[in-house]
Amino acid sequence: MKKIIIRSGMSPFEKKTAVDMLVKNVMGGNIGNLVYSNSIFRATMRPDTEVVSDHYQLEHKLSDAAIDEINETADMYIIPLADAFRKNYGNIFNNMAENINRLKIPVIVVGVGVRNKLESGSDFSSLDSIKDSAKKFVSAVLDHSAMIGTRGESTLKYLTGLGFPKDSITPIGCPSLYTFGPDIKLKKLNVDFDSPVMINNSQDTTNNVHNFMRKVQANFKNYIYVPQRDKELRTLFAGVAFNDASTAKKKLYPKDIDDPFFNEDHARFFLSAPSWIEFSKTMELSIGPRFHGGVVPIIAGTPSIIIAKDVRMMELVKFHHLPYIDRDEVGKFTDIMELISSIDFSGVQKHNPANFAHYIDFLDKNGIPHIFGKDENIESVYDKNYASADFLDPIHPITTCSPSELGKRMTEYFKQLGKL
Repeated sequence: MKKIIIRSGMSPFEKKTAVDMLVKNVMGGNIGNLVYSNSIFRATMRPDTEVVSDHYQLEHKLSDAAIDEINETADMYIIPLADAFRKNYGNIFNNMAENINRLKIPVIVVGVGVRNKLESGSDFSSLDSIKDSAKKFVSAVLDHSAMIGTRGESTLKYLTGLGFPKDSITPIGCPSLYTFGPDIKLKKLNVDFDSPVMINNSQDTTNNVHNFMRKVQANFKNYIYVPQRDKELRTLFAGVAFNDASTAKKKLYPKDIDDPFFNEDHARFFLSAPSWIEFSKTMELSIGPRFHGGVVPIIAGTPSIIIAKDVRMMELVKFHHLPYIDRDEVGKFTDIMELISSIDFSGVQKHNPANFAHYIDFLDKNGIPHIFGKDENIESVYDKNYASADFLDPIHPITTCSPSELGKRMTEYFKQLGKL
């Protein structure tokens, strides 16, 4: 039996509480990180494989004993990433490169993107501070794999600009779109202002988007707000306001427990990718500037509108032909229903089979065993576990708690903080 290690905060079937998420960095700061790793788990969980999470260990300098154990017990290390080519990732790249260079097993990057401002286009000079560390990381990975899979064309341009040959890099998009195979079947759009809709938001987008999201909130009375950041979970769970430099000038961004998004019990924070996907099936539409906040409903079959706010999102929505609108365009629509009717929801359904076929070719070239092979009788261990799984309920805002529940939350939270 092959053992595969996947870079992730947790496996899809581990039960991690809200406190685990808050004090142990289980989700890497954003629950969206569990969505693309969830896809890799499902693809590789076969009867002849043991698939485990590394709990982000590769990002730290590992001892010789830890490296020896990986070399002796594992057959492959898979690294799914988000927009890792960004300013604050230099030290992590250095650590991962050092660790990978000591590994004797295949190490494959399955999806990685570049973070850049939308207006910067193909000018990546803002990332010069991580140039050397990015080169170290990519070189180490290519020494252990056939090629690297990027999220799109922008990241391909970034890496070829660093001097890497084009034939060692291929855009594959985000693995989350391939979670359930080649076919995406969106339910027929049937939305009015009484419909249940999902809303997501990001503190990193522009004020015109925040203004638009407030209009969405005001129009759709039966909305559910799905925050993704750990600091937002802390607001829901413990009532601590999300106040930092990124939110200081964003007056319309929901960051305080007194906000209607929270104190009227409209917010839900999911503690696993599968439970988030399942809930999304009950919604009629999703709107917002979070990538995975828009993708989760899509793979669940629910129409979604993604507001593209930067290069990393633009390369993904274009690669996957996702239903989207540019952040600067939302203000042109005074009628929300008019905006919704202007969106083409069919593109992702048309193009996903071809993108999926390219993705499978990438997996095959890197020797990654998966359930999507020519043998259609390969059992999905993920699906078998899913059928019997008992996932934790999403977190509601602290304002909904009974005195007893409030006491339990505070006791658990401060007990774990004390241990740290």
